[in-house]
Amino acid sequence: MSIFNAISEWKNERHHQHLTQMKSIGKCPECNGSRIVPTFRAIYNGPPLCPGCEGSGLYSDWKNRQ
Repeated sequence: MSIFNAISEWKNERHHQHLTQMKSIGKCPECNGSRIVPTFRAIYNGPPLCPGCEGSGLYSDWKNRQ
């Protein structure tokens, strides 16, 4: 197994654990339930809402959009 495969597997497992944890607490995995996604545009236009959950912060809304 090459180092790239090992890193890829580690990253995929970490992502799966994150999704499982967010599902158990009912929060959107993209914004961690905060409803906003930090970007540099926030300085000019205000904080942008999370596109994954449409700004609700809920896992169920995120899952429906997937």
